[in-house]
Amino acid sequence: MRNGLLTLLVLAVAGALLVPPGWAQAPSAIKIGATLAVTGAFSPEWGPTFLQFMREWEKIVNEDGGVFVGDVGRKLPIQLIIYDDESNFDKSVELYEKLGAVDKVDVFLGPSTSPITLRASTVAERMHIPMVAAEANDTSAAVGYAPLTPTERLVLDVERYLNAPEYKRRFPETGEDVKVMAFRQGRHVHLTLAMPLLCAFVESEAAYFRRKGEILEDLTAAFAEPRGLDRVTIGLNLLDREGRGLHGTYLSLLGTSAEDADSGQVGRGNRVNGLIPLNRPMSNEAAAGKNPVSHVGKIYNVLAHRVAATLHRELPEIREVTVWLVSQIGAPVDQPWAAVQVRLRERFELGEVAPAIRALMEQALDPANPFFEELIAGRHPIC
Repeated sequence: MRNGLLTLLVLAVAGALLVPPGWAQAPSAIKIGATLAVTGAFSPEWGPTFLQFMREWEKIVNEDGGVFVGDVGRKLPIQLIIYDDESNFDKSVELYEKLGAVDKVDVFLGPSTSPITLRASTVAERMHIPMVAAEANDTSAAVGYAPLTPTERLVLDVERYLNAPEYKRRFPETGEDVKVMAFRQGRHVHLTLAMPLLCAFVESEAAYFRRKGEILEDLTAAFAEPRGLDRVTIGLNLLDREGRGLHGTYLSLLGTSAEDADSGQVGRGNRVNGLIPLNRPMSNEAAAGKNPVSHVGKIYNVLAHRVAATLHRELPEIREVTVWLVSQIGAPVDQPWAAVQVRLRERFELGEVAPAIRALMEQALDPANPFFEELIAGRHPIC
């Protein structure tokens, strides 16, 4: 585990520095600040031993030339600044403020324990300094599945079609707050769409309904032959009523529900794959987790779907797969409890594919997996 944690820390620090905050020119070293419970109630678990480990990590990284920083185009050595927080919540907060304001560190490493990390992360958020925590800061459960059904694919395709740049050029009056509900009867899918039109582009009630008709005609043509389905019926803004003026149209100033103070971060079950399925396993997490600075939810939510897709793609014996990832507070992020449920194609037995499933799961959770660096860099969208 120690080698795995060293690798995870190097990847995470490198990812946090892909866009160096406020650097006019490259510094001589990357300054990394942290507090540890060297003394106090948490010291038996962490204490001097983990301090020695951190110094070992600093030595190993610098012997290898440092951490590669993409924007600089080369490796930079690291300088580790560590204070003893005495296992005290308030002391840790004070020390992280000192690390940011006085020591001018570039990156925070999370403290020894999850309860202290939760408090210290507020400093990172307030001072806009990346914090890397190598442990789970809460219990968390996430689930992913593959493949998507034809109905699920259709819902995603419609939303992406309506919010694509090319579509917005053709229909600039359409807002981005698009909701798509699908109900399937056999191979016939009924779509209910809600999409506001922007006030600035609509001159009158007649213009609204004329443009709405053109939008509906375009949608019907675009999805006339849905993949894996026979027929699609589309309804758009079904509360509209001609003759009622503003009360009979769906208009918006900005195109999103934000103008009504509805941020929609949790909503009615938004998931990272963009779907709110009623017949699929669902986790207890918001899309980005509970904590915007360092929470395992944002990792596991995306990773669970990615792992499920990988298993389905790489193992043709699998007809359908569901992956669960569960963290225990204080446990290493790369060591979740994991479970995989598979529905196999005919003529295959679980014993034939179990070793391959286990190997792919281990690869996915390996700290060297490029996924973790890509997630830090923002390359995986969180819907």
